[in-house]
Amino acid sequence: MNEFELQAVSTSIEKAFKSLQKSGRPDIQENGKSIVKDLYVDLFNDDYVLRQAKDENHTLFLGRRGTGKSTIFMSAEKEIDSTKNLFSVYINLQTCIEELESIDTTDKLKEILQKDMMYKNFLTAIFEKMKEKCTSLFSSKRVFNELFSKIENGEYIDPEFRRKIETVKKQLEQTNKKVAVDTNLEEVISGSLLQGNGEYEKIKSDEITETFTKNEIRIFSVHNILKEFTKILKSKGKDKVYLFLDDFSELSKENQKVIVDSLIAPIISSYNDSFVIKLAGYPTRTYLGNIDSTKLPVISLDFYDAFGPLSSTYDKVESTTINYVQRTLEKRLKYYVNQDIELDDIFDTGTESLNEYLTMLFYISSGIPRALGFILNYCMLSSISKGKKIQIVDLENASLSYFNRNILPDFKNDIRYKQSFYDDEEGMITQLIQNKFADEIVETQYQTKRDIVKLYTNNKSKLKKIFIDTIESKSRATSALWVPTSHFSIRTNNDKLLKTLELYFIVTKFNEGSPKEADGSKISYFGLNYGFCMEKKIDYGRPKLRNRYDYWRQPEFDLDEFINNFFRKSKTNICEKCSYEFDDQDLIIIEKHGRCVNCGQKITLRAKDEYVSLQKELQEKWKNESLPDVCMNILRTLFNENSPMTAKQLGDVLDKHHLAITKAIEKITTDETKYISYYTNGKRYYSITEKALKKFFNQ
Repeated sequence: MNEFELQAVSTSIEKAFKSLQKSGRPDIQENGKSIVKDLYVDLFNDDYVLRQAKDENHTLFLGRRGTGKSTIFMSAEKEIDSTKNLFSVYINLQTCIEELESIDTTDKLKEILQKDMMYKNFLTAIFEKMKEKCTSLFSSKRVFNELFSKIENGEYIDPEFRRKIETVKKQLEQTNKKVAVDTNLEEVISGSLLQGNGEYEKIKSDEITETFTKNEIRIFSVHNILKEFTKILKSKGKDKVYLFLDDFSELSKENQKVIVDSLIAPIISSYNDSFVIKLAGYPTRTYLGNIDSTKLPVISLDFYDAFGPLSSTYDKVESTTINYVQRTLEKRLKYYVNQDIELDDIFDTGTESLNEYLTMLFYISSGIPRALGFILNYCMLSSISKGKKIQIVDLENASLSYFNRNILPDFKNDIRYKQSFYDDEEGMITQLIQNKFADEIVETQYQTKRDIVKLYTNNKSKLKKIFIDTIESKSRATSALWVPTSHFSIRTNNDKLLKTLELYFIVTKFNEGSPKEADGSKISYFGLNYGFCMEKKIDYGRPKLRNRYDYWRQPEFDLDEFINNFFRKSKTNICEKCSYEFDDQDLIIIEKHGRCVNCGQKITLRAKDEYVSLQKELQEKWKNESLPDVCMNILRTLFNENSPMTAKQLGDVLDKHHLAITKAIEKITTDETKYISYYTNGKRYYSITEKALKKFFNQ
């Protein structure tokens, strides 16, 4: 394909790339017809993942953002709904939570009651989503209106919850506080008590608090509600209902607990054969309570978790993922360009082989469809839109743009930051510490590169042969020596310390193996984000030598001790009894006995004071500057696209109706905010303002 032919189809190629970067449930339609089947590409050639989404077993799909969980669900729904006796209901759990209004609380009891009310409203919102989909089968909504009238009137309130309210009333009466003792269950259900209708003083009784917190929250008799749904749907010949629960990991652990304990666990544990649970979340950020893992098998969507257990070597993992990248791009191009087009037509294979480009795309994107979309779209302006094929330098620049525009803002400066549940449990591993952790890993790897280059330059005979061969195996136009230090190893039992960085694509797990010095342990190999390496002048990859398998295994890349030392320094060991602060010399005693060397009592681990105070300052700053998620997502999309967009175009990317986008934009185009500007040319075209760029994307 020559320059003029390529430029002629550049708009269609751009559509193909942009279709990959859509988040949530993209409205993949053309002329009112769904085209998701024409675009779907499974991780496996035999559509294994899609088949797991369609079968009758409860399933948990785990993958980082952009791995295609929502698209898998959408593809499965289309096929399920076309089956006569099956029915699917899709519920975005994050949307259900966002739609709830919180109530300010001023004392303990009110806060606990508000929590129960939030749970009640959350579950009601889920049932409403089920109702919306189910009513499509009926000409009248009467039967569902009757059911929801009963729910709202408290007819399906769990008996245990009723007893809990009555217990609190009795305890309130016994404390002789000024409380409306005739408060009934309906007032709690409707929320009137939370609005301050009862005048009462602050409750100090720990017994009352314990009454509300010691048991799992089960406000509704979910089993009975689902039973009614089943009865109604069976009247229309629907024997089985698939519940597709998306964005589970966007919820806090507390809210996940509500969903699991009140909805998911009762369905799974009761062997309810009318409902099938399909749940989507992020690795290391899913609460499953006491659910038997054999009843909720996991399907992994990140490349190593998906292909690693099935592959005998890392090379096989890499080649399988690259094949997935190739199939994904070929199918998108074939559909959107509407003519014969090969990947050779968009990549400059005169300078590098096609496999070299695909391998680099794998390194930059980790084989994640949404990342592929952003990266290739960033390549458009400097290449295809000018009639030029994509070259390696275009991909390198795109990796840098993707890191700075898409990854770094979420990781560095966002109140919606979500870390792994391991970090939450530890308490001391805050967002600020994770930021510092990432910076120090990069600094360490860059210093390793400098040390190797220095030794090669000044005392080559002292340098390992594998590093000499690496440097001399790759000639460059510049005088810079190529020494890849992008990957490192740690003991596998320390993987948990990197899970938050992995969630944000700062690092990615590539492989597992045995250390060079065999000691019976397993090690994990992680790679830094490609764009992060570009930013910090770190060479990426490994040499194409016969002994390339040993490259990442070199002790120079073993960061186990470094990582342990980092977190050791990031926390202070303080005695609960005497407030004695341990120094490094006491560490062996601490680790062995967990007791204070001063008074003998058990100690606790706390984050250093400077980290705690700085974290609080940042959180307060972000809280004051924060916008609703939909507004922030609009700004981020305009920032990433770097061109004016209509409400319809924004809605397509963010999975929102264009009217919802327009309403959200009104909040950020006021005289006070002025975060968005627009011009009219038949339609309104929106752009991000300089004010918004400085405030939200300065880093």
